[in-house]
Amino acid sequence: MTPPCKWQAKVANPQKKRWGPLTLLLIALVVLLSFGCSSTPEPEPRSALQYFQDGNLALKRRDYSTSVWNYLRAISLNDEAPEFHYNLGLAYYHIGNYPEAIDAFTQVEQLRPDHADTYYNMALAYHKLSRTDLAEKYYNQYQNLLSIRKARQRLEKSKLEAQKARSTSSIQPKAKVLAKTTKRSTKKSATPIQPKAAFSNQIPKWD
Repeated sequence: MTPPCKWQAKVANPQKKRWGPLTLLLIALVVLLSFGCSSTPEPEPRSALQYFQDGNLALKRRDYSTSVWNYLRAISLNDEAPEFHYNLGLAYYHIGNYPEAIDAFTQVEQLRPDHADTYYNMALAYHKLSRTDLAEKYYNQYQNLLSIRKARQRLEKSKLEAQKARSTSSIQPKAKVLAKTTKRSTKKSATPIQPKAAFSNQIPKWD
């Protein structure tokens, strides 16, 4: 009875050797596949400026829903850039969502209170909501800031002309040219019709 037992043991050993390489091959394939999946590079995260630029492209195509989505993504990454909120307000305005447009322009007002065009667009949005009192309020603020901007420009121009006159007058001094002062008109301006243009892809230098 002992020899058959030994013969059976000898028969079992070749089966183990036969399946061994196949198992190793499967293990090697699994390791290679897992290594290949893990080595796939992840896409780099997009910046706020890239979302802003995509929003501008969509705004130019009049795809306002896409522009809103991109501007919101840009603001989620950088909520302190006034131009992001400004263009978002324009996109909301073109959609007809005037309350959201006003909220966006209000953010610009808080970040950059001396930007005149923001008040112009807020006046226009309130006018669409039949809030004539607030429309007149913000339109007057726009005119005030615009007058200040023009006064600064006239002052800078006068300074440049004076410097040029001093540099060119080598023999006889020229008479000082006084800038003509214009009295501000009290006539009520017409109601605004179109919002101011959006900012470009580059971060603008604010006034």
